[in-house]
Amino acid sequence: MQYQTPLNEFDPLIQNVLRQFARKSHGVDLIVKGDNYLDTFRQAIFIDPRFPKRNDSKNGVGYVSIYMDNDEIIYKVRSRLIQNEKFRRGSADYYTKTSKNVDKVIKTMVDSLKPFTPNEIFEFNNGLIGDMLGSWRSELYRTGREAWSRVDADQIFEEVEHLRNIGVQFKTDVFRNLASQVEARYEHKRRSLQHVDVYHVFVTENRVMMTVKTANYLDQHKGTPKEMRIFNSIEELPEELLANVSLLKILGGDSKMIAGVGCRVSDREFLVMKPLATGSNA
Repeated sequence: MQYQTPLNEFDPLIQNVLRQFARKSHGVDLIVKGDNYLDTFRQAIFIDPRFPKRNDSKNGVGYVSIYMDNDEIIYKVRSRLIQNEKFRRGSADYYTKTSKNVDKVIKTMVDSLKPFTPNEIFEFNNGLIGDMLGSWRSELYRTGREAWSRVDADQIFEEVEHLRNIGVQFKTDVFRNLASQVEARYEHKRRSLQHVDVYHVFVTENRVMMTVKTANYLDQHKGTPKEMRIFNSIEELPEELLANVSLLKILGGDSKMIAGVGCRVSDREFLVMKPLATGSNA
């Protein structure tokens, strides 16, 4: 063994244990480091010389220490090879054995304080191996994801429409469905950019007030009314407007809106859109 901390600096009881361990372990190749947590080296940490950075009581090969219990000397040995079923599996004490008998302590040390095996060495780098493999496996995915991030829905529809027009038969249901929705998407874009006249119709007991506002596609909540007219009865409303108000009046329950027609605000108040169609007036 190699002593990073000189042997004569350890507590005499630990010195005795270390000498016997060195003799009975047949010169196992380990580094011994002292830990003076009680102002004297009462704990010896064993380090695999191939991994000098694993030099504390948790990451080293193991340790042997002494402490007092009711004026009696207790020896404690810790190693990842110990499985003490007296304690909960995985706890710190699970990997330890204690004894007052020096011969038992030496036997435990010989059986459990050993250099790391190739399998354990492999496991030390398991995180790095996972990172390395993950980086290699995802390298092209990241490149592809960056390319896909520059593609928007309009470009996808444009390509699908082009392929459909030249007679390509799509392989998947997803792209067959996209091809069937090309016209609907163009109609959606056209409606989104269209200015639409919205009529506010308010019915009182003896007259009907109609106000018209153009809803700007950039901000449909703003704008000022451009026309207001008063009618003596609801029947005097323009034909298209009257048809839509009549349709909204028969809505029951919680239904208050019909897409492309308008909505019923109350029994007397209606918001009516200019009738939508697929033509230029939509």
